[in-house]
Amino acid sequence: MEIKNYSVIELSLVEKKEINGGNILWKLLAAVGVAIIEDWDNFKKGLAGEPEIAK
Repeated sequence: MEIKNYSVIELSLVEKKEINGGNILWKLLAAVGVAIIEDWDNFKKGLAGEPEIAK
């Protein structure tokens, strides 16, 4: 059985990342940042060791 090469080239690292969804770490950090901003008062209380504000 013969395998033919149809001008297939390897993808660059950038292309592979784009196809696979980019850098997961940056997406995770962005999601955590958004969650902190949306609940800033409770975030500050947590850092100070105080109980959270009930919503």
